[in-house]
Amino acid sequence: MRPPAPAVARIEFSATQPPPGETRRRGQSQHQLRIRHAIELLLRIRAALTRDAVDQINRSSQHARPERGRRDRPANASAASVLSGTTFIHRPRQDNSARHELHASVGMRANAGRRLRFFLAAALLAAVPATTLAQDAAAATETPSAPSRETPAPPPLLRRSAADLADEVYTPTPGLWFGLDLLRLPSGSYMRKLWRQRPETRVIEPFTEYEKVSGDEIVIDGAPVPVVTIQPQDQKTLPLELEEARRAALQHQLEIQAELINPAIARAQVAEAWSRFDWILSGEASRNVSKPLAPDPKQTDETGALALTVPLPTGAVAQVTVPLTKTRYNPVPAGAPASFYTTSPVVSVTQPVLRGAGLRINLAPINRARLSGQQTEAQTKLLINNLLANVDRAYWRLWAAQRELDVRYEQFELAQRQLAHADRLAGAGLVPKMEILRSRVGIAQRVNNIIVSTNNRRFLERDFKRVLNMPGIGIDSPEVILPNTPPELEPLSLDTEKLVKLALDARMDLMIAQLQVAVALIDKDVARNQLLPDVSLFFEGSRTAFGLKSRDTLDQADDGEIENWAGGVRVSIPIGGIGSRARMRQASLRHVASLNTLEQRKRIIIQDVYDAVDRVTQSWQQIQAAEEEIAMTQRIYEAELQLFERSIRTSTEVLDAAQFVANAQVRHLSAVAEFQIAKVELAYATGAHLGYARVELVPHGGKPRLKPSPDAAP
Repeated sequence: MRPPAPAVARIEFSATQPPPGETRRRGQSQHQLRIRHAIELLLRIRAALTRDAVDQINRSSQHARPERGRRDRPANASAASVLSGTTFIHRPRQDNSARHELHASVGMRANAGRRLRFFLAAALLAAVPATTLAQDAAAATETPSAPSRETPAPPPLLRRSAADLADEVYTPTPGLWFGLDLLRLPSGSYMRKLWRQRPETRVIEPFTEYEKVSGDEIVIDGAPVPVVTIQPQDQKTLPLELEEARRAALQHQLEIQAELINPAIARAQVAEAWSRFDWILSGEASRNVSKPLAPDPKQTDETGALALTVPLPTGAVAQVTVPLTKTRYNPVPAGAPASFYTTSPVVSVTQPVLRGAGLRINLAPINRARLSGQQTEAQTKLLINNLLANVDRAYWRLWAAQRELDVRYEQFELAQRQLAHADRLAGAGLVPKMEILRSRVGIAQRVNNIIVSTNNRRFLERDFKRVLNMPGIGIDSPEVILPNTPPELEPLSLDTEKLVKLALDARMDLMIAQLQVAVALIDKDVARNQLLPDVSLFFEGSRTAFGLKSRDTLDQADDGEIENWAGGVRVSIPIGGIGSRARMRQASLRHVASLNTLEQRKRIIIQDVYDAVDRVTQSWQQIQAAEEEIAMTQRIYEAELQLFERSIRTSTEVLDAAQFVANAQVRHLSAVAEFQIAKVELAYATGAHLGYARVELVPHGGKPRLKPSPDAAP
């Protein structure tokens, strides 16, 4: 009986005419319109893959006879017929438009299983990348829709927007979409989104996030910002000592917490290097059936084996293998057992003699990992020491900025007193009224100085808050930090030779360079060993035992001595050895480069120590010079004020003398801050930290602990 022929179905849709209920939008390309049509068609196919639709296909395949060579659409075919053998055909029309025909040949019999149709449908939907459809459909929704003429109401399945269609295509769901996951591209959807560069990323947009306001004041966050000429009294202040700032930075600084992870990674790398000496237990099971020619019986061998491999630090490899084979014959020969067991334990040892021999070569990866771990710890200590030094630098700069702002406010009050004095004298006729204008000019100059000093303090305060990273004290927090630790203004006695020696012993960057030289030496030794020929000694010993039971067979093999043994020498000599010599050359050059880096680092450290000593000396001398300048300018200001009362000097000259006093005070504050920072730089140049005897760095998962020294200088 001739089997029923498969049903053939064809679904056509034109790209020039939109589907019912859909119109072409303004700015929408022909490609985007075709993609939308493809999405709608795929959703129609997905909705049709139900039990009723499959039953309809089966019924149609029983009655419909295919007509080969025809391209007409059978009347009894449905959308659910699109299950396998799908192809897209692009056929040009006479009106230079595009027409797409989706031909689906359903080559399945009436009794075909649903599982086959499921995987064929998954292959069909995987032919169109889901992410491409989703992105193009989403891009189509971004353009505004244009007015269009009325169209007939769409069927229920097509009453969806392009965004809804894109979401349904892109979101993986159980069932049918499992087949799509198997055929998905290897790269993630976010990778493909990054690869497709949007046009907006190539356009520089103008800045429009501002509005012009009337008046003379800037508006920030809806409130005008006036010029503050007096110190605000209602602001939140946070008095902070230097020791508290250091502790807060150690406990909350994100960079310090991130750096503490690296030593833990280094220790894990050392443990990984030790894994090359892990014992390896392996097993094997096999079945071998041989059917020889008659009259020999069929032989079945079932073999199981366990092997233990032990790598040794000397480069040797010892291995013990215990196989056990069960043999059966069918038919059983006369006088022979139906089955029996055989075993042949093997003990083998291989020891290299030249290449790869010795503890120095085989432990080289472990020693290299240890040195790299020490480098990581030294690098971590160096970075954390630098971060702590940054806390001290930021603290003293903020201290100087706060004191400078106080000086600017004092100068503003002094200028106001000068204006009142000039007004009183001008009213008495002792000085001309021009002195009032000159006093007002001085006030305006002081206001400008207050504005600059206020912003400078804010900038330094934000930087200090960022370094501290204290909970509740963010960069945008309204709290004003007030440094309360007084500076230590005492001369120091320094011995440059002792400082240089201390720096060469304690600097972490020098230790990193020294460790790098040791790593280069290890690499050089390993590369030199690889130039030798591969010569190794080997020994193998075995014993064979038979028995009717597995336990008896193994006991028999364990009780006896080695019956068979073999030993010898294996030699392998590479011809040419270009790769080994090239690696040796690279290792030698890296060793020379590490030596040069070490010598250069020593010179830089010596220079840093001498520069730090000179910076301490310079800042102390600037403090003394500024104190003397303050005393002299104060006397000049008092003299100018007396001459102004006698109408010999003008208000401008008096205010200039007062400005000289302010400038001298600012220089003194700057010199004091620089003196404190210079001591921090000197401690950093010698590999230490100012203010603490020890800072214990706990690995990742803990908190750094401070151990203050009772005699340490703040």
